[in-house]
Amino acid sequence: MKIAWEYQGDHHRTDKAQYRRDAYKGNVARSKHWTLFDVTYDDLRNEQRLNELALHAAVIIAQHTGTVPHMEILTLQQLADRRRLFWKRSSPGA
Repeated sequence: MKIAWEYQGDHHRTDKAQYRRDAYKGNVARSKHWTLFDVTYDDLRNEQRLNELALHAAVIIAQHTGTVPHMEILTLQQLADRRRLFWKRSSPGA
């Protein structure tokens, strides 16, 4: 669906080189028709804000496909669990 989130930590604003790299990457992504969301610490530490980010992605997916995607909230531990089907499908030789 060409949807991406980029974390914008404080160093992304104060480090000139980092700021320029981020601007360049963002411009490249948008020129290739990606939807790019900037995410900050406040977005990640608040469950409501995390849900809002997921909802934004679901709306974009629904607009592209005409169907509402199935959304499942996972903890980081669940997401990283190598026993999940995602990891099995993306493993070499699968």
